Amino acid sequence: MYIGAIECGLFPPSCRLSGEYLSQNMLRGEGKQGGHINDPSKLRWAGFTLDVEVLWARGVFSAPTAKMKATMECDGGYRDPVFDVDDDNACFPGPDDGTEKTIPGWRANNYASVPGSLTAL
Repeated sequence: MYIGAIECGLFPPSCRLSGEYLSQNMLRGEGKQGGHINDPSKLRWAGFTLDVEVLWARGVFSAPTAKMKATMECDGGYRDPVFDVDDDNACFPGPDDGTEKTIPGWRANNYASVPGSLTAL
């Protein structure tokens, strides 16, 4: 993923590249069977982990306070029609709302659990 930060000024009217961020990201999903520790009634679920390898962070992205947050939207449906069950109940996000770290924090520990880690299947 590449992100460029651009700063613009009025006097003189101009814009410049003030930072660049480049990372290689991989989302891993693993299907599970058996009750989940946070909700034993969910017998089938999936866990997701995001691996972020920061390749470079320059300019504003290299500041020790620069942060990045990873989240995942939970949206699902049943493949076969299930009577008396609404598709809105097919996906339950976990208790986390994502992972937020500084860029140096992502370099030190590049793994993140994302909300889909408690997704019911």
